[in-house]
Amino acid sequence: MTGGAWRTGLRWLIGVLLVGGAVFSIAGVLIPLLAAPDEPSSTTSIPEADRAIDGLRERSVYVESGDGAEWRLDVPAARELIGDRPILVAGFAGKDTLRSDAPYFRDAIADVQRRPGALGDLAEYDGPMEATCAAIAGEYPDTMVVVLHPRPGFETACAGPGFPAHDSEDEPVSWADGVLASASGAGDARTGGADRLPLVEGLVPAYETGIERFDAPPVERDLAGPFRALRISAYVVGGAVAAAALFLLVRHGVTAGGASVGESRRGRRAARASAQADVHALADRVLALERDQADRLLSGSGPPDPAHVLRLAEGYLDLARRIESAETTEQYAEISRLARSLLDPDPDPDADPDADADVVASPA
Repeated sequence: MTGGAWRTGLRWLIGVLLVGGAVFSIAGVLIPLLAAPDEPSSTTSIPEADRAIDGLRERSVYVESGDGAEWRLDVPAARELIGDRPILVAGFAGKDTLRSDAPYFRDAIADVQRRPGALGDLAEYDGPMEATCAAIAGEYPDTMVVVLHPRPGFETACAGPGFPAHDSEDEPVSWADGVLASASGAGDARTGGADRLPLVEGLVPAYETGIERFDAPPVERDLAGPFRALRISAYVVGGAVAAAALFLLVRHGVTAGGASVGESRRGRRAARASAQADVHALADRVLALERDQADRLLSGSGPPDPAHVLRLAEGYLDLARRIESAETTEQYAEISRLARSLLDPDPDPDADPDADADVVASPA
């Protein structure tokens, strides 16, 4: 393969790779937008659950605080602890949330009060928390959900209908409640203090211990949504294509600019050489006229017109000065034109004697 054919093939290959990468990047962005499943509608009958559902779409922890909150949670630290485990934490620290007098919690509180052995004074906490937990788990069915009450030390847990089932007789009625009970009884979490991060710190190992008894453990949660690998690869390829295209554009611009500058320099050198040659030819003509005067007198030919010889000499001196200060192609071309006009044959005696002088005196 010749060098030219090899370069042509390489250019075609680069072009195909750039176009293919651009198409892949566009597809990687559009496919997740067009083919992703519908997001949770977040239209339950419980406003607190709706807000939490929206806040947990691509996050594992949502905390709705308010003025005079009685507890706190380091949300970034809690999210880091949970990682991509299918655990969702919805915390309500505002005193106006999960209120027992809200009409949409009335049935949930009544259900708790009807349970055998239920403590009636706790129903106003358990009812709202359980109803909110069930609503969130209904939208995220393959997760375990923990709801934190505005009052410190009150929380509940539930698992969505899509969460793997277990058949251990030793487990409590609610597997999620058992995990939460283990987390609440671990270390500082049992104190029910204002800092709720210890609860999350105990929740993660309790969860890992609990899923060891599952025949089919729950899968990790894709916090970035569907088509994550496709989107990430599209961003990477798109960035590479953009960088390559920018490099080629800059390189082409530099090359084109360099070629233009090179051509300009070559043109200026050629014009300067031509001007020097024409000025040297004019000098030779002046010297020849002075050198041949004696021969012309002896041969009977009349001497050259003194005015013509003077015009040539003055023209030469003027152009010699100009060529030393000239810098542009146009200036060198003008010097060549003036020198060649003086190198024309002797002018007609009837012609205007100031014609050559006007030519020489014209500006460069």
